[in-house]
Amino acid sequence: SGPLEGKVVELFYDVVSPYSWLGFEVGHLANVWNLDLRFRPAYLGGVMHLSGNTSPAEVPNKAIYMATDLDRQAKYCNIPLRFPANPFEAMFEKGILSF
Repeated sequence: SGPLEGKVVELFYDVVSPYSWLGFEVGHLANVWNLDLRFRPAYLGGVMHLSGNTSPAEVPNKAIYMATDLDRQAKYCNIPLRFPANPFEAMFEKGILSF
């Protein structure tokens, strides 16, 4: 038993987000932690567009931090994380929907 036992945790994810991948991969811990993990699909591109925000991947210093942070978290959680050959194309040009 622990502080999360019996709690509901909602994971809002977008398939183009590498952070979502990490969330999916650690999702197996829901059983260990005895919590109810609920997956909620979200369209991050739409949120960014409607709020007038820019993706961190499009801001040079944030992109550098994000790459370092993702690598660090993947190693810490022992999760293999490989980026596509052209991540910008995969996330922004192809994406999951078109505007």
